[in-house]
Amino acid sequence: MEKDNNTYSVYQHVFPNGMIYTGLTHLVPPEKRFGKDGYRYKGNKKLYSQIELYGWNNIEHIIVESSLSQHEAQKLEQELIASNKEKGISYNISSGGDIGGESYLLFEYKGERLSLLDIYKKYHNLNNGVTIGHFYTRVLRHKWDIDRALIQPTNEKEQPFGVGERIYNYEGEMLNSYELWQKRKIDDITQQVIVLRINRHGWDIERALSTPMKRYNQLYEYKGNMYTTNELAHLIPENKLENHDITDRLRAGWTVEEAVERPKVVKKKYMYDGKERSLSEIYRLIPEENKIGYSTFAAKIKKGMSFEEAIKK
Repeated sequence: MEKDNNTYSVYQHVFPNGMIYTGLTHLVPPEKRFGKDGYRYKGNKKLYSQIELYGWNNIEHIIVESSLSQHEAQKLEQELIASNKEKGISYNISSGGDIGGESYLLFEYKGERLSLLDIYKKYHNLNNGVTIGHFYTRVLRHKWDIDRALIQPTNEKEQPFGVGERIYNYEGEMLNSYELWQKRKIDDITQQVIVLRINRHGWDIERALSTPMKRYNQLYEYKGNMYTTNELAHLIPENKLENHDITDRLRAGWTVEEAVERPKVVKKKYMYDGKERSLSEIYRLIPEENKIGYSTFAAKIKKGMSFEEAIKK
């Protein structure tokens, strides 16, 4: 599959709560990727729920860099996501590097460079029940090769155990989620847990297949002693951690040391309208006609400006 060169852009959506979503696209202009009021993110339920919560016009949309090659865009996107995840301000689930807007790309198929729509129109079989929607989903989301996406009837099982099919490279084999589950190193682990560990929490495959399921009141080793999550939370009082903080961190793939020793980020509060509020809370109270981008507003406040000065465009 051949990609156009130097048409890629990397962008960021900065939310009023300080969280950032980073992406890449080869659409020109890159704003085409977003859709009206961000509707093209509806497939990302977690992200779209935040878009609905804050409103598209209250989110700052930044084109970080344009006219990049595919490789340059992937590298920059991955670096930005990694940096934001380290700071705890990323809405990205994956580490980045996927190709933005693949449905507009041309694919090498039977000696021609064609769009998916052209391939479907020219080669699909009317009798196997594969619609254009099935075909796009199989190729773009599940990464099937084009022949299989066109040929396999829809009445054949596509999603083992209902988890959704994706291909994983493990020990030199390309496996779907069910085949990967069959390689598990422990008996009492489900296919869904393996998929969630890899796709949502970013675990490497070996760790996902071999780490036992967590049990209620499970003990964790820290500096030679065994503790529950509640006990871990109170080992360093100045970090102001709670049981759920430790649990969430461990679920996200943090080591026990990271989960215990990294302080909890507490948002600074400001007096506004007679009440202590966070910057994002204050920003939501500013009349729409006076609003500037959230990141610009926050930067001005942190430089010492008054709220009245900060909202001036």
